[in-house]
Amino acid sequence: MKLLITESSIDKLVYKILNSKVKIMPDENASKIIKAYLNNNENVSIEELIFIKLDSYRFEIIESELLDKIFFAESPNDNIAKIAYSTPDGWCHIHVDLITKIRNMFGDTEYKLQIKKIISDWVESKIPGWRVRDAEIEGLFDDRELDMT
Repeated sequence: MKLLITESSIDKLVYKILNSKVKIMPDENASKIIKAYLNNNENVSIEELIFIKLDSYRFEIIESELLDKIFFAESPNDNIAKIAYSTPDGWCHIHVDLITKIRNMFGDTEYKLQIKKIISDWVESKIPGWRVRDAEIEGLFDDRELDMT
């Protein structure tokens, strides 16, 4: 039995996957759907989709004058921010958990090298007037498994 899926249904599914706070399907299935969606929609970029996913986290933006940093945390009580921006030098520190979530959702594809840059661009869009000079990934991980340079 074949199932016909309309283009608008695919659009809705992709945006539901991206905006969901909970996992609605295995990452492998989600990444296949997203990759097919990108391949069939020339007017949609990976950057747009990752920006939508980052927006879905609804990060709390917490400024610390004492530490000269701007933190992006999932709640004000988080011990570990997913992103920290250092105001004096423009460095963006991205926690490996966030990189892993994004990478798993979009699959281990040609996009993996762009993820760090896309997250940096997203940070710039959230804190107007500040520029991200460079970004680094922080947290515990096996760098052979997660080569993002």
